[in-house]
Amino acid sequence: MSYSTLLFDIDDTLLDFHATENRALELLFEKHGIELTDTVKDNYVKFNQSLWKKLELGEISRQELMTNRFTTFFKKEFDLNIDGLSLNREYLEFLSTGTDTIPGAKDLLSTLKKSGHKLYVVTNGIDFVQERRLRNTGFNSFFDDIFISADCKI
Repeated sequence: MSYSTLLFDIDDTLLDFHATENRALELLFEKHGIELTDTVKDNYVKFNQSLWKKLELGEISRQELMTNRFTTFFKKEFDLNIDGLSLNREYLEFLSTGTDTIPGAKDLLSTLKKSGHKLYVVTNGIDFVQERRLRNTGFNSFFDDIFISADCKI
């Protein structure tokens, strides 16, 4: 059986989210003069994943996640009161510049596109972050359309 239309996720399918997240965290912490140890990074990743799980389950809103994740994390981890919304904006900006790709992803997309497949992105995440990452890697040119859950209305 041959498929003419193929759907792709972005994170950890085409682009290496973990490498991008690591760099974004390093830049954010460096900017604010706070040491990002492996333990702190691991704690953040676990905490952040728990928030995204709560979002998926409808326990918190996307706005609550974006507004509170750094406020809560920095209070818990360092006993610091910070402007979480401001740090979140900075973090997303750093995240959006990530161009770490999964090995072979570009060759695969090129081969599929040349063979006449219709290619689409269907992913979650923050719209401007995902769009910029695709644009910066040049991957956006392979796709017929891009669907990001935050932009989709049910």
